[in-house]
Amino acid sequence: MALALLDGWHRPSGDVPLWRYLDVTRFALLLADREIYFARLALLDGFDCRVPSDVADTTYVSNWHQAATESMARWDAYAARGSFVALKTTLDRIQHALKDSDIEVTAGKVAYRDFALDGAPVDRTGLDGVLLYGRPALAHEQEVRLYVTKPAKQKRAGLSVRVDVPDLLDEVIVSPRADLATLRAVRALGTMHASKVPVRPSTLLDPPAR
Repeated sequence: MALALLDGWHRPSGDVPLWRYLDVTRFALLLADREIYFARLALLDGFDCRVPSDVADTTYVSNWHQAATESMARWDAYAARGSFVALKTTLDRIQHALKDSDIEVTAGKVAYRDFALDGAPVDRTGLDGVLLYGRPALAHEQEVRLYVTKPAKQKRAGLSVRVDVPDLLDEVIVSPRADLATLRAVRALGTMHASKVPVRPSTLLDPPAR
């Protein structure tokens, strides 16, 4: 099923790199199951408004960071222990990787606005108002959100969406604080489950070239 892209300001660029930072266990599950995990919105922290229950219980989200390169700030926030990887992809790759999925996924870029000063108010009780707007103080996050809406027949922690992993991933970067054993383990996982995906160590903490 094709990926749905929102129009206007919220439409992400197809070729700009997207990043997701995962611990090695979740990375192994992605490779083994060939699925992206979407968490139920009601169980996520970090949304700076009250989320109506009919939205929170029927919406599942996967957040990605839009940036040209990997981020030391992101490594510090999510991967201080070193046993983490950064997945690098683009929206074009995600769209192609979802070709065999039967679940409809929507992608939108978050707009960071000062709701008190902006003359055009936003309805923050609807799905777009909850997911696709954030305060300027959070603008460094530069998030692109993939989300799925499902009827709330039963509340579950999340849902998984089938993907073609080699199509999804441009490369996998291992934390700059990872030890050699972690790097070898991640490379072994990549070879076992997705041999076309390059795995390399981060160079952010390497000494500058002379």
